Parts: sequence; C-alpha cells; structure tokens
Amino acid sequence: MFCEKIANKYFEPRINDQKYPKGSDERADKVDRLGQALQKFIYHLFKWICYYNVYKGQRCLPWFMGGDYRNGEHVWLEYYPCMKFPDHLEDLFGIMIGYYTYNTFDQIVYKMHHPDVWEHILHHQMTILLASMAYFTYYWDIGSNVSYAHDVSDVFVFLFKIVYEVMPFSYGITAYVFMFISYFYTRLFAFPYMLIKYYREFTLPELE
Repeated sequence: MFCEKIANKYFEPRINDQKYPKGSDERADKVDRLGQALQKFIYHLFKWICYYNVYKGQRCLPWFMGGDYRNGEHVWLEYYPCMKFPDHLEDLFGIMIGYYTYNTFDQIVYKMHHPDVWEHILHHQMTILLASMAYFTYYWDIGSNVSYAHDVSDVFVFLFKIVYEVMPFSYGITAYVFMFISYFYTRLFAFPYMLIKYYREFTLPELE
C-alpha cells in the first residue's frame, strides 16, 4: 500500500533505535502502525474537508461546529422523510461505510496478529452500523454532524501518533496540545453537551 511504502521509506529511519532496535519485530510492527496512522490521518482529513465544503452555506452545520446557523435557525427534520439534502452528502456516507468495511477485512486478513485487532474490528462494525442506520432512516444531518465532530479530533489524534514517533520531542508536544484541545472540544463538549442538546431542543419539538 502507498501509506506503508511512505512509512518504510520516510518514517522507519526516524524511529528511535533504542526504543525499537533495528531488525526487531517491535520496529516492524511500529512501522506498520505508522503506515496505518498515516492512512487514517489522510482519510479523516479528506472527509473533514469534504464535509465542510458540502455543508458550506447550507442549513446543516451548527455554529459551534464551524457552521453559519445558530440556535433556532437550523431545522434538521424539516419535511421528514421527504427532505432535501446538500449535494454529495450521500456520497460521504458511502465513503465512510466503504472505508470501514475495507478496514474490517484488512484487519481480518492482515492484522490478526495484533493484540488489539478485535477492538478495531468492533469499532469498525459499530461505525458501519451507526452510519448505515443514519443513512437508511434519513437521519443524514445528525449522523453526518456526529461523524464530522469525530473526524476533527481524529485528524489530530493520528497526526500526533506520527509526529511523536518520527519528529523531535518539541513537535510531539505541539501535536499533543492540538490533539488535546480538539479532542476535548469535539468529543467531550461539542458532541455530548452541544450537539445532542441542539438536536433535542430544535428538532424533537417538530415531531410532537
């Protein structure tokens, strides 16, 4: 794979020799994981950019997620189930479901020797299930907003995993700070306290 070749060519020479001795299985496993981290970084960054461009100027992205609409202006389930969605939003669901389906088979075929393989498989299956349920029940707005919130933090999570291993310590600390801030805001604040609250207050009353 492209990311594995990049990891072997550019990341492997920069890995700490004392922590991961050359020629050891630990070093080979670390290079493999860095290749996976690069692949996931590219995927989440690509999807983050695509989501933002699909949502730009649309009544879909709340203000606390970087959108234009504030409380009461956004109507998620207007005319449900005959709703009009932004162009290409359906394509992003297909990309997400396809990506995690591919990763599930990749884990089963090539990564069964990893000690955390079943955690990854469970994560991928839950993501496929949630994305599929959102897609088939036409909850595209809330489903894509949840995915968008997770993509933002995941970009910095996988960036940190790469930078920490192959660059000077100061760069790793900088990447960690960005990861911490993005993770705290999107996963621990925006998603549970803002996104769910926003959905309950400005969507559910329409269904009563």
